[in-house]
Amino acid sequence: SNSSNSSFFFNQMSLRSVLLLVRNVGRTTAMFEHALGLKATESMENFAELKASNDCSLLIQSVPEGMEAPLSTGYSPFLNFDVDNFDSCLTTLIQHGSRMDGAVKFSQNGRIAVLKTIDGHMIGIQEKE
Repeated sequence: SNSSNSSFFFNQMSLRSVLLLVRNVGRTTAMFEHALGLKATESMENFAELKASNDCSLLIQSVPEGMEAPLSTGYSPFLNFDVDNFDSCLTTLIQHGSRMDGAVKFSQNGRIAVLKTIDGHMIGIQEKE
């Protein structure tokens, strides 16, 4: 039947990449490398690709001067990361211009912090158990 064929295709899906539009590719790439340990596989003045997992890349692309509409992110998307060293990661994100969005929360799985990057993207970090 068609339903079994369509579910087969959905099961094969995986997220390939997430694209963030930013003002400064180098600055944003450095933040993800230093604070979250992502590795750049490609880096140019206007574009970078960082390995987020085996299957997914984080793409960073600059927006030309004067093009503010694409940078109007609001509160979406949220990029959530599990981190080994919560305190160091939080400090490094702040050193790279991110701002806390509320207080650090304490859950049964560890501490959680939400930050807004200098480019307006939302990042959540959660302490690994």
